[in-house]
Amino acid sequence: MARTEIGSLAELAGKKVSVGPQGSSSAATAAALFKALGIMVEPQHLDASTAIERLKQETIDAAVIVGGKPYPLVSTVPANSGIHLLPVPFGASLEAAYLPTRIEQHDYPNLIQPGGEVPTVATGMVLLAAKGDPRSAERVAHFVEVLFPRFAELQTSDRHPKWLEVNLAASLPGFSRTPAAAAWLNARTVETGAKPIAAGPGAVQPASMPDGAMSNGDREALFQRFIEWQRSKAH
Repeated sequence: MARTEIGSLAELAGKKVSVGPQGSSSAATAAALFKALGIMVEPQHLDASTAIERLKQETIDAAVIVGGKPYPLVSTVPANSGIHLLPVPFGASLEAAYLPTRIEQHDYPNLIQPGGEVPTVATGMVLLAAKGDPRSAERVAHFVEVLFPRFAELQTSDRHPKWLEVNLAASLPGFSRTPAAAAWLNARTVETGAKPIAAGPGAVQPASMPDGAMSNGDREALFQRFIEWQRSKAH
């Protein structure tokens, strides 16, 4: 989000841009994004609510907000407030870590005119569980027991629309599905006659990190496989 006088990302060079609180996913994403684009901004570490208020007061120039659309705080920004959604064009410099997407008028009718849209970028998300703690398997099993049977309730019209994009049976190369998740999913496949789901490599959310310490090379290889997986889901 930016003041309306800011017409492109390049114009944010040297400007005050809220990137989110220190250590937040928003701050990490913003840092990576601007580095990839070669744009040096003056980062302000504000939460989303404060950043929007500062935008209205014209004391900052833009704010990077990372979240599922429609993001509630963005939905409350009134029209003609001097704030707009700044396009984030997808290009070669962003291909390594992001996917192209767009924000449409029905997402934020307060900020986008009918028939309009704003290009931006996105990344996929997975839910991972760490191995090693004896209590971890029990906690994950309890999580599965509570959430999975009620998952359909999260995909109703009165819930956030992003729930409609969650796939409990999606596979993720290099990671193993937790036994509790596999057991629950297989119980459902018995009911529907679908193909059984394996609790092993090539699985899913929630998933477990591979055993043993990972080298930087291993992490990079897994990250690249994750990006490839994201791209396969985007097409």
